[in-house]
Amino acid sequence: WRLVILNPKHGSQRNNATLMEEVCHVFLGHKANRLSIVAENKHGKTVARDYNDADEEAAYAVGAAALVPFAALSSFISKGKTSKEIAQHFNVSRELVEYRMKVSRLWAEYKLRHPEEIRLREQWSGNGRQK
Repeated sequence: WRLVILNPKHGSQRNNATLMEEVCHVFLGHKANRLSIVAENKHGKTVARDYNDADEEAAYAVGAAALVPFAALSSFISKGKTSKEIAQHFNVSRELVEYRMKVSRLWAEYKLRHPEEIRLREQWSGNGRQK
């Protein structure tokens, strides 16, 4: 059996993504992580579990697709919904929605429909200061 521990200090959006990612690890047949007291990764950083980049990327991608399906995402974009509105609908983060837009090749269409939002975000990126 497998155990998933969600951080109660994280919001529901993050926990939804985390739980779906963990379900996808099982679905994809990934080997369960091994918890340890202390270990070092290949970069010398102290970690408390094994980590496989390819498995994590695959599980996140499949989990994100399950949480934000392509057909619904495409429909919301064509209706002019913002990434924030789409995120609220699916109870996920705006970052996850925008990740789905990018990997689904819908980002260009989204940017065309929301040029002012994109311009302002590019202008004000980084610590709330204007570039």
